[in-house]
Amino acid sequence: MQLQEKHGDQVHAIAMNVEFDGRSDALSAKEIDKINEVLTAKEIVVHNIICTDPIDDTLEKLNVVSIPAVLVFDTTGKLAKKFDGEVTYVDDVIPFVTELVAKSSDPAEAEEQ
Repeated sequence: MQLQEKHGDQVHAIAMNVEFDGRSDALSAKEIDKINEVLTAKEIVVHNIICTDPIDDTLEKLNVVSIPAVLVFDTTGKLAKKFDGEVTYVDDVIPFVTELVAKSSDPAEAEEQ
């Protein structure tokens, strides 16, 4: 959210909840309500996707070792960097995204990519 607030329409954040374990056919309304309550309580205002594939399948498809994970895509939709496991927004994600936004705003650097 901080990145989206700082960079405006240059950054679009999407949250993906991958808690579904696959033991039932689908997430229950109670589980969905719990996810939404957490987002509301933490004042997280981003597009939120509630994944309906089992967590192990999802992590394998995304090639993510552990959560939390942050996948950063460039303006073309190409994966620019993946952070998973021990990641901090302040030390890892924010500096990387800030640099990526600066590069995409500089026509000379954008041509080099």
